Amino acid sequence: MGTVELLREQLGLREQNLAKLELQAARHGMDVPLALQNQIDFEIQKIEELRRQLTEAEAGPSAAEEEAAALLWQKVPMWGWAGIGGIVLLIAVAVAYLAGLGAKPVPTPTMVARVATPTATSAAMPQPTATPIAPTSTPVPPTATPVPTSTPRPTATSVLTYYDDNFNDPAFDGTYNTGLWSRMEGAVEQRDGVLVVSHISGLWESIAGLSTEKYSNWLLPDLGYVEAKLMLDSNLEGEYANSHVLIRSNDTNWWLNCRIVMCKTGRFCTYEWDRPWMACNSPDQYDSDGIEVEYNMWHTARVEVDPETVTFHIYLDGSYLDSFTPPNATALKDDSFHVEVGVYLEPNSSATGYIDDVRIGK
Repeated sequence: MGTVELLREQLGLREQNLAKLELQAARHGMDVPLALQNQIDFEIQKIEELRRQLTEAEAGPSAAEEEAAALLWQKVPMWGWAGIGGIVLLIAVAVAYLAGLGAKPVPTPTMVARVATPTATSAAMPQPTATPIAPTSTPVPPTATPVPTSTPRPTATSVLTYYDDNFNDPAFDGTYNTGLWSRMEGAVEQRDGVLVVSHISGLWESIAGLSTEKYSNWLLPDLGYVEAKLMLDSNLEGEYANSHVLIRSNDTNWWLNCRIVMCKTGRFCTYEWDRPWMACNSPDQYDSDGIEVEYNMWHTARVEVDPETVTFHIYLDGSYLDSFTPPNATALKDDSFHVEVGVYLEPNSSATGYIDDVRIGK
């Protein structure tokens, strides 16, 4: 996808989110909550930025290049043009003179009989009956685990991606890319193009999965967005389990956790549903709204970070959900961060989570 098409797609997604937010605001009449108004202002700012970038991209570089070239020619004075013309004339006279003195007749080429190529006596090699045709679209995953089709893209025109692991490299089947990840706990392996994390907790709660190894000290200005596809297997036991992608600070141990949750009872059961849900939370009593999801199906979590305000903008399955500024935002500005993917279990529980298409960048 080219830059113009990418910008148009991003603009369309932002405009859809803005329309949803404005509809919510209309229901409040004159008493629009401040958090909702901040979300609307944020989307308007992003839309204006995208429109400016799209206008620049559609204009193309040719106009600027022509203007630069015109300015370059204008910088050459008239006496400079006269000097260039004189040099060209002298070169032409010299070439003509030397050609008259040193011209030699061109020898007539000797005709050489071409030797016939021997005809092979062995059987002719079979030729392919048809030219393979490149696939016109990316293969669709099995219907049992459909992939969301509208994951938002980063808003920047030029994207610097630190991580882009789709777990498809066969060199890491049965293990994982140790150049990108370090293992925390549990049975973790790349299998069939996804990361599989299976874990059984004992008497204590525990986290299993991978932590970013190659880049483990991001500052907020470099941590523009974090995105991952998550799935939770229905074959689980216990009272609470989740499959997650988590942003964790290194000094203050603050975190923002976006996860698919199974919760029957326990301290983390904000929602006690008979089916799993997807939401984000943090240790400072923040818990976003949840959306109902399904076991054994892919769902996408994405967090975009505003380093100036230390605000985290949350998207689930391609739709804007919420924005959150932690109470310790000032301290987090001086902190560094890493990212974890995997499963979390309460004591005496077991679960298998799946992670795919982890992308981290700015």
